[in-house]
Amino acid sequence: MIEVRQPTRADLDALADILSAVELDCDPEGVQCWVAVESGVEGVHKVIGGVIADFDYGDYGSTVPPGHGDNQAFIFAIAVAPEGQRKGAGRALMRRVAEGAHAAGLSFLVLMPQERRADDVSEHIAFFRACGLNSLAPGRRMPPYGAPILEILERLRLDS
Repeated sequence: MIEVRQPTRADLDALADILSAVELDCDPEGVQCWVAVESGVEGVHKVIGGVIADFDYGDYGSTVPPGHGDNQAFIFAIAVAPEGQRKGAGRALMRRVAEGAHAAGLSFLVLMPQERRADDVSEHIAFFRACGLNSLAPGRRMPPYGAPILEILERLRLDS
């Protein structure tokens, strides 16, 4: 079973290892952070992923459709360890960010894919699209992705 929660100090260390393994360098200090934890044998919990987001970052310079203001939620990093993939952890993390952003009164979610191996990027873009995010700058090499938060929540609820 996957649980999404705010991290303990030990959880942050495990998340740092996951982010490092996928070549993401992101500090959760002062922003929103959640981890996906999988229950294991004899009640042992293992961090298998996490997300770091900001709900008060401002305008990201992306092409956000009119009506969503300048204060969108922004995902700095989202990653799931290979052993945790295809279990719903990524979607659970995305859902938690969208719920938190909605509760904070925000209406749009933006993220920027990080440039890594070409095959890795295509998998990430497929995940973003499955969560309801779309390219905000089609034709650009590494465009930002985003969507209205209510659309993301609806898409992720339908997939639950």
